[in-house]
Amino acid sequence: MSRAVTLVIADADEDVRIDLSEMIARIAPGTTVIEVANGTQLNAALQDNAIDLLFVDVMLPQTDGRDIMKWQTAAGPQTMIVLLSDLLSPRWPHVAQSIGAYDVLLKPFGETPIKRLI
Repeated sequence: MSRAVTLVIADADEDVRIDLSEMIARIAPGTTVIEVANGTQLNAALQDNAIDLLFVDVMLPQTDGRDIMKWQTAAGPQTMIVLLSDLLSPRWPHVAQSIGAYDVLLKPFGETPIKRLI
């Protein structure tokens, strides 16, 4: 029997967190969703939970790429990181690769890429 998926949505924008949480509830009922608004809350969530999937905004307050790399190392290879961004930038693939992120999604996003990730 497999355990339920636990994921974190780390974004300062409450509307983004709510929209993504509701989308995930429709796609994968039973998924545990933890919402955080800054790097301090993210750090606590990652320390207190076994996280399978981390959605993190590239401009999350109180964090930077080094923090995400540190969290990825602490969480272990089973945690998948997906970066969220408001703007398309040619540097995002490089940033994603450098911190070990699986993908970069542009906001607003539809259900298809979320289904694929979950």
